[in-house]
Amino acid sequence: MANNHEYPANYVYITGETNINCFECKYDINRDDQNSDNVLLNHPQIPGQTIETYIPINEFECGNSMMYNDFQQLLKAYEFPYIKIEIDPSQIKNILPYKQAADINIAITIANVKNVQSISCFVNSYADSNVKISGIATINLADFRLKPPVKFMGLVKVRDEVTINFSFNFIVV
Repeated sequence: MANNHEYPANYVYITGETNINCFECKYDINRDDQNSDNVLLNHPQIPGQTIETYIPINEFECGNSMMYNDFQQLLKAYEFPYIKIEIDPSQIKNILPYKQAADINIAITIANVKNVQSISCFVNSYADSNVKISGIATINLADFRLKPPVKFMGLVKVRDEVTINFSFNFIVV
């Protein structure tokens, strides 16, 4: 199996806006954290098995402790500690080697609520069956039964729409 450092990064960035400001929380599997609980995939799959990727919410970096705590609370991390991403590998096999960009149905589970979205993704393949998928998805928090936080007696309100920018590496068998 190839070393993680030979391929572009695995990451998830979640960005959003308030009525005053923007925010970004980042999760990067390639950071040098030996105690990481990350479980982004980079190992072989059973043919036909759904690719499942679990992203630990507590490992996102949000810039300051107040934003981090709000992010954890928003995503109900203490009750549901992972964001789950599921991709049917047949979608990838049908794309490669003919295209590098395609719409892929991706299931996102946040706080135990699953939604499937068609997301425009870029797909890069490498000689040893490693594949990188990257894309940007815009989601509504209400679709996951999440209530955007309101702070300072209603002066700061998070908008319902957030953007998820992601890149995953895995092996297609």
